[in-house]
Amino acid sequence: MALFQVKTEHDPGAQGTLRLKRGQLVDMQRPQPETHWQGWHWVEEDGQAGWVPELLLGRVDAQRARVLEDYDAHELHLPAGSRFVSLRQLAGWH
Repeated sequence: MALFQVKTEHDPGAQGTLRLKRGQLVDMQRPQPETHWQGWHWVEEDGQAGWVPELLLGRVDAQRARVLEDYDAHELHLPAGSRFVSLRQLAGWH
């Protein structure tokens, strides 16, 4: 666990949230070559789409993967100066 203090407000806006269940099959795109997305795959399933850490995907074939644990990509609104405890980091994100 690590304690952080927010330097700049983060407002995710009204974006949809990708939620996946362990064992679910997803369509997987190739990882992006840009360094800031290394270790992530764009996935699509049941009208949802978003970035998922590669560590949470078990490849079934070239285009499909099985989700290895429940995943929720919900982003929090964090005002500047607020503090939070990170329980886990995956592919550079808390």
